[in-house]
Amino acid sequence: MIKSDFNHQTGFLDSRFFGKVNLKEIIDYINSTKNNGTLPRILKILTDATSATFEIETNDLNKIVEANNQSVEQYDYIIDAIVLESPKEMALSILYNWLKIKNTFSKYSQPGKLPLPGYQAFSLNKVKLTKNFSFVR
Repeated sequence: MIKSDFNHQTGFLDSRFFGKVNLKEIIDYINSTKNNGTLPRILKILTDATSATFEIETNDLNKIVEANNQSVEQYDYIIDAIVLESPKEMALSILYNWLKIKNTFSKYSQPGKLPLPGYQAFSLNKVKLTKNFSFVR
């Protein structure tokens, strides 16, 4: 399951992934941010996935990358810090980031095409978060 709330005090979209999380839930979550015109155009997301078990395969990662590419077109920039618990989720996250970078660079290399707006995801494994956690702009 995925829940998210915008914290006006911190300026973060606080997202929580917990229990079993499947591809459809992830795509629905991405689409909900894509279609939300009230979120800041420079979107900072803090995702706690330490209680989640991802029921996705490596083949699903390209679908997630494509959904994120469509979502990020609605923003100037998205920064997403993802806190994970298990080595499997960390490995999936690393593969996702590699695919995202690969796809972004392939878009840069096409003549006459502008690059997508920025997106950066950070994966953290078993990091204790505090109220002072912040992003560098």
